[in-house]
Amino acid sequence: MVIQDITYIACLRYTGVSIMDYVRIRKMQYARAALKDGSNVIDVAFKYGYRSERSFRRAFKMVYKDTPSKIREDDFSFPEKIILHELGGIKMLPYLSEVNTLKLKKYYAVGHQVISKDPESESIDYMVAYKLEHKLHPISEIGSDVPVSSKESDQGLRGYVQYLVLSKEEFDRVKDETIIKKEVETSKYIMLKVDEPFLDPFERIPNGFKKLIHYLNEHHEYNDALSISSFEEEVETMSGTYMNIYIAVKD
Repeated sequence: MVIQDITYIACLRYTGVSIMDYVRIRKMQYARAALKDGSNVIDVAFKYGYRSERSFRRAFKMVYKDTPSKIREDDFSFPEKIILHELGGIKMLPYLSEVNTLKLKKYYAVGHQVISKDPESESIDYMVAYKLEHKLHPISEIGSDVPVSSKESDQGLRGYVQYLVLSKEEFDRVKDETIIKKEVETSKYIMLKVDEPFLDPFERIPNGFKKLIHYLNEHHEYNDALSISSFEEEVETMSGTYMNIYIAVKD
């Protein structure tokens, strides 16, 4: 299985940011609105998933180029949605399904994370070899972008993690300390299917992301509480290949 080096640039091409940066910016917009309403910095930090006030201030400054306390009273109009390019005829593209809303049951995933200039290939190759070596029988194989530091980004590095979704029994048997283990709780997702994604990957997969993120912007709030909140799933069948793209949303 080969996933082209495009999941990151898919969102970058059509929204100006990667999906991880998109989520980070939206989170900071909510945080800034809460600060404007008078909430304490530490309360806002915990509410939006940061373990300390220091880490929140650092993330806030990356988005707004200043500290929360200095711009708390500045004018702020919410929401500042990231403006997507016009959808045009994308809604009618025959290789994209309609957006569906579904609930996924709790699942168990083991994976390997890579930060490099080609993290997708390295992470996928590692997990293919791991699966064969340990005779694992995954229910599915999924991948997700991983945020990197500003320094790493300046060096042209990106992050990616490839997961094997396993039964609870196989998941419990994995004891390797080099492997990431995630138990992902039941959640609602929006999802669409991209038919034959690698027939024209620089068009089809970016258009899939574009359509799904547009739908997220219009209808839902992103659920960033899960340990895996967005991912892609390549499916091979006797009649061809398709890719499902998932984003977790709040009920």
